[in-house]
Amino acid sequence: MYETPDTTFTLTILYGTPGLYDDDDGDPNPPAWGHVEQWIWSVNADFESLADLLDLFHELPFGQDEVPLVSDEELYDVLQAKIEAARDAYETEEGMMTHRPKRLAALRPDLANARRFGGAR
Repeated sequence: MYETPDTTFTLTILYGTPGLYDDDDGDPNPPAWGHVEQWIWSVNADFESLADLLDLFHELPFGQDEVPLVSDEELYDVLQAKIEAARDAYETEEGMMTHRPKRLAALRPDLANARRFGGAR
């Protein structure tokens, strides 16, 4: 579910038709009963594209309600700040795995504070 960047996915669909069908107009394959469709894509994401996606979710209306997925201004600002904190943690030495508690506090201050005061576990 949480694939790393540069993960490649391949979707191959094999299907049949009741009669001969030419799915590429004769070039390079002749008409056939069996056919293969293939799509290949890869995961390429960085903090900039994540921030752009959040902008898109904040601006574009969703469905028939025509309300953006992230319509609350305060939530939008918090999410943008968390993306920026994640970018900063990743790009500095503090973001290394040896400093995980500090990184957790930077990325999730709400949970870090709740745990410190005996809240969320």
